[in-house]
Amino acid sequence: MPPDGASSALSATAARDFLCSPWTRAQGLDPIATAGTYDTFLTIEVPLPWPKDVAELPVVAAAGDQERTRVLAVVPRQGAELPRVTRWLRVGPNRFDGRSYEAAPDRLEVLVAELADPDRDPADPGVPAGPTVLVCGHGRRDRCCGQLGTKLALDVAGRLPGFEVLRCSHTGGHRFAPTAVTLPDGRLWAHLDPLILDGIVTRTIAPAALHDHYRGCTAVDGWAQVVERALFEHHGWSWLDVDFTARSTPDGEGAAEVEFRWDGPRPGKATATVLIDGAVPVLDCGLPPEMARKRAARFELVDLRVDGAPPA
Repeated sequence: MPPDGASSALSATAARDFLCSPWTRAQGLDPIATAGTYDTFLTIEVPLPWPKDVAELPVVAAAGDQERTRVLAVVPRQGAELPRVTRWLRVGPNRFDGRSYEAAPDRLEVLVAELADPDRDPADPGVPAGPTVLVCGHGRRDRCCGQLGTKLALDVAGRLPGFEVLRCSHTGGHRFAPTAVTLPDGRLWAHLDPLILDGIVTRTIAPAALHDHYRGCTAVDGWAQVVERALFEHHGWSWLDVDFTARSTPDGEGAAEVEFRWDGPRPGKATATVLIDGAVPVLDCGLPPEMARKRAARFELVDLRVDGAPPA
């Protein structure tokens, strides 16, 4: 029988060893294809603390269940008199248009309900939203996001040229903390630090160096996200300024054919096969992999063919 305190010490050691983000990184797990597919982001200033599921908050619940929409709580700005809601609507595969609105607290749920409908605009035209980084720091959802994400948000606040940094609620993929969403390009990122994030927003880091930090483009599904990363690395940052279309054709047996096309002065296309190469556990933070309640597909890109000139 272990001496008094031994069991708790072992439990503490296990919890430390199986923190989801360090464990995932140590396994070399690829973050690609873990971004959702969204045409709208809606951010709502809500004071901390947030519940584990922010949908329990009436102001978040007011958005309802809109398809391809991600609703996030964000920490309010210091000194702001009224809470702010920002709606980002997709205007192309590589770009969202953002507008911000303010409302008195007793009108906030009405405003959120209006903005949650992408085909509806409030009478108030709002103001344009500037480039934004949403860093997940949702501690009640996941301790790695709460610790690593919050630290990143504090470290880079006011230090990313031209970008507002906001601590937000759960964006998915907590095992890749610190995670972030960059807008207006609508991409999700993994295992960030201040240097990597600065290189992303300034476009000064080679896309190939972001291979293990890129969760995917929210314009396309998971199959296409795998191919889109390869095109990003192939063409460089100019790829984020190209209007493209994508089509995935799964075969129902763990593979899909994916095609990208782009027009403009230098049109082209790319085709590829994407395979599911097994599955990996999604850790509940602090618990060993054999206790994981979910598993995530692991993708493999094969036979990429790029035709035509690269985008200008």
